[in-house]
Amino acid sequence: MKANIENFNNKTIVTEGLIIHVCPVDGRKMKLRGTDGSIIKIILANTSDKFDRELNGKKVRIEGIVREEKLPRSYIDSLEIAGTLLCHIDHAPCNDTAWVANKHRQGVAEQIAQTDMTLLRAEMEQTGKDYISVVVMVAQKVEELEIVTEKIKTSQNTTTKKSQHCGNCAFCGLCTKLRA
Repeated sequence: MKANIENFNNKTIVTEGLIIHVCPVDGRKMKLRGTDGSIIKIILANTSDKFDRELNGKKVRIEGIVREEKLPRSYIDSLEIAGTLLCHIDHAPCNDTAWVANKHRQGVAEQIAQTDMTLLRAEMEQTGKDYISVVVMVAQKVEELEIVTEKIKTSQNTTTKKSQHCGNCAFCGLCTKLRA
């Protein structure tokens, strides 16, 4: 879908995939990995509603409107200058203040931020675009299909094998894409 976003932008579609992350801070966004490995940010049409955190690790079918959010290079540059730790659902500044503070205490925040920026710049280079495209689906209906036994990396579980491009991120999806 991301490669052909112009065919889907502002259209209602139904898609299936694995929920690999539900925002632990406010539950208002989650990350779906499609059967083709693509990553889609899922938000609810009613912005006051929240996703059930139990959806993490489950296969779902979602009906909603697709839209593209473009993060221009200038925005990426400003985040890099600030050393901002990013949300790996949509590359916005992470609002999980406990996680961010912990990474600073551990002395790894700068490394994580730099790795994220390197991955975002590599994506812009790979796509030939001067922005990062974030595919967003405004969900009108979310249906749980099945529980998937795949191990999902969380902040409490980091035993999964990392790719050579991994910066210990929380599901950005770029590590997998860059290895392909």
